[in-house]
Amino acid sequence: MKKRLFTFAVLLIVLMFSVMEAAAFSNVQSRNVDGDLVFEDTDGNEIYTVEASGRQVSIPADSALSIEQNGMVEGLALKVASIVMTGVDYTLSTAEALCNILVVTGSPSGASIIAPTLTTSGASLLYTVRNAGSDSGTVTIKATGQTGVDVATGKTAEVYFLTDDYVRKTADATH
Repeated sequence: MKKRLFTFAVLLIVLMFSVMEAAAFSNVQSRNVDGDLVFEDTDGNEIYTVEASGRQVSIPADSALSIEQNGMVEGLALKVASIVMTGVDYTLSTAEALCNILVVTGSPSGASIIAPTLTTSGASLLYTVRNAGSDSGTVTIKATGQTGVDVATGKTAEVYFLTDDYVRKTADATH
């Protein structure tokens, strides 16, 4: 009798953990669509797709990818800030600082973009800067009180924050 009771208790515990584990994943379902594996929520909204050809993972437009480990990747979408300069220094807004690409128009006339430092949470700190200004002035991207990186008119450069200021990752390229 004790042996049966013990066996029943063990089976009950195993069954309970199986049900709990299945319930934890019941809000995500998958299905095969044209050979691709599509993961959806219970309402049928696509979460992501694993494509059979090329083994690529794709996420729907307007979706974000968030990876907690190391906090390095928050999204795959490139965000563009269009900055109209008038010859005076321009400080990026919080929303602009979160963009990956900064497109400068207007007349920079040697003015600077004041960009965030590492102490500003959530900022990109790696920017592609395109100087599409209408005058022949360079635009400088820099941290407050620093010298930064000059980008000539008609050129594009990648810059990143290092220690206390922005440095060039790539040479100016014609766009």
